[in-house]
Amino acid sequence: MRPLLIPSLSDDPVHKVLWHDRHTARVGGGRAIFEEDNGIIYLAVGLRNLGTGIALLHGWYPMPDQAFGDPPHAQAEDFRRLRIDLYIPAGGTGYWEAAVRDADDPARRGLLKDLEERHPFTIDILYGDQQGGQRTISRYTVLPAGDDAWYAQVSRHWNLDRPDPR
Repeated sequence: MRPLLIPSLSDDPVHKVLWHDRHTARVGGGRAIFEEDNGIIYLAVGLRNLGTGIALLHGWYPMPDQAFGDPPHAQAEDFRRLRIDLYIPAGGTGYWEAAVRDADDPARRGLLKDLEERHPFTIDILYGDQQGGQRTISRYTVLPAGDDAWYAQVSRHWNLDRPDPR
């Protein structure tokens, strides 16, 4: 009953994303949200669960200025916790969302540069099953799509609670 998350497909349903400050966006299949509004950086990725278990999203780790590299993943305790519980059903779609609100956030400067210059960057997402086990980190690269849109691609998955198959 292990979940496995990938970017949603282009014909998957559009999801309305609502942050706790009432900022909203719609994330379509295979797309990502990467925008700044009133000093807050908003991020979201449309996701599909290829696994057979419910995915409970735990946290995220931004890597501005990183794209297409293969650095090791951060330790689970270094991930930023999500403000709300987000679930993606087995075989279904959903999204991940986060925001950078603090002016002193160490990722802020790099993310703003990536947004302004339309550079790709990396986000690792930590998730597991609904019982808190089978933790996995999936790495996503967020890339510009056209003049004003973004999309996401997955590049690697790591199992944290059992030996890595590589």
